[in-house]
Amino acid sequence: MMGVDILPSELPREASTYFGDLLLPYVPALATAGDLETLPDSLRGAVVTDNGAIAPLYSYISGMRSERERGLKQTQMAQMAAAEGSSVFRLTGHLFDR
Repeated sequence: MMGVDILPSELPREASTYFGDLLLPYVPALATAGDLETLPDSLRGAVVTDNGAIAPLYSYISGMRSERERGLKQTQMAQMAAAEGSSVFRLTGHLFDR
């Protein structure tokens, strides 16, 4: 048994060479692409973010994050409300909002 801090550095040389050989044909397209639309289809599907925004194919991620945050807030509110003799106030907005 072996414990490894940095597992990718422990990959066999043949696996690294094989991966590099498969990746090499895509490098020119990646280096010269001006935007998401100019990438080949095989690469466009692998792009999760583009210019700081989530790519259209992965737009569902924003909804998942919102639902998770909403669920966490509801759980926190329920936990605070369950404490005996407590009151829960929820304040939203920014300090400088009117």
